[in-house]
Amino acid sequence: MWRGSRLPDLADAVAHNPSPVPDGVEWIVERDDAVDATGRRLSLSEPRPDAGEGVDGIEPDLERPVGLWAYEALRIAAGVPRVGLDLPSDEVVAGPLGAGPDAARSRTLVRLLLDADDLPSVGTDVTLGGRPVGRLGSSAQHHQWGPIAWAVCEPGLPPGAVLDIGPDAHAVLW
Repeated sequence: MWRGSRLPDLADAVAHNPSPVPDGVEWIVERDDAVDATGRRLSLSEPRPDAGEGVDGIEPDLERPVGLWAYEALRIAAGVPRVGLDLPSDEVVAGPLGAGPDAARSRTLVRLLLDADDLPSVGTDVTLGGRPVGRLGSSAQHHQWGPIAWAVCEPGLPPGAVLDIGPDAHAVLW
């Protein structure tokens, strides 16, 4: 959502960025309704009754969704994997999604906090002490936690273990 810089900040926004549109800020909100700093409810899905105006007098063509990157970061942080991307559809996965009978092939779906300058790609090897222990799913830059990701790993990784994600990144279990 775009708002002019002179309007009150949104109380329940998850992040904000300077806007390419002059004198404004792009706000990232998690739902259709938001509240400004004074407690006023702002509807992001319905225009105000004022003639030709959008939310708080902003022209409707300046209001736009924040995009897929913010959505992906919120999805990973909320613990929602995508089958076929984060959760392989051809393996038995144990952990929070249930346990399978084939222990030899079972894997655990885990969320990771990354230490990386660039986000690694889906399918990047996850290793522990040089030994392969899994593969990376989706990753994103979260507004609060920084780089985060899903990975499918072997069960029983030691708490606090530092995992290597490809040649340039590291991670710990979240």
